[in-house]
Amino acid sequence: MSNVNPAAPDGAAILRLIQASKAAGAAGRESEADQLLAHAAQAAPAHPAVLNELGLRMMLRNEAAKARELFRRFPKAAYQTEIETWRVLPGDRIEFTVRRLPSAD
Repeated sequence: MSNVNPAAPDGAAILRLIQASKAAGAAGRESEADQLLAHAAQAAPAHPAVLNELGLRMMLRNEAAKARELFRRFPKAAYQTEIETWRVLPGDRIEFTVRRLPSAD
């Protein structure tokens, strides 16, 4: 497993956990990837990067309802956008339609 400290709740540590999770997944270590992301989610359940990564994972696993719930929890006001639609493309790529919120104008 990576030497990222999963107990550290600061933003930089959360991003390191997510990056380590992605690296483990890319290397075929899905169990480790899931564990690292679970640690990030436990430490910072409302962090936008955590919600985004969890949502993407659910989409890749064809769990659209779970993905949609995670994306709904995404703090829209801070980003002034929301994800309207998405689809999984060949090669596990994901295409999003992002809508700018009226309050952003």
